[in-house]
Amino acid sequence: MTEQEIKCYEQIASFLYNQGKGYIMDGNSCDDILAVLCTIEEIVLQELETTSITAFIDDLDDHNKECQQYGG
Repeated sequence: MTEQEIKCYEQIASFLYNQGKGYIMDGNSCDDILAVLCTIEEIVLQELETTSITAFIDDLDDHNKECQQYGG
């Protein structure tokens, strides 16, 4: 995988992360977005040891759990 392809995956992940945060701010959970982010992370981690996508997942997962806990 080229560096450009990895950057594309990271840009898609960033877009999805922001979309997921928007869902949560509207009081909706975003399980589907988290699932897609995890798939993207798996693809990128086949080439790299670490990725910023992991931080997106961790943050969004925490907020998603809070949203679900409080009725979202």
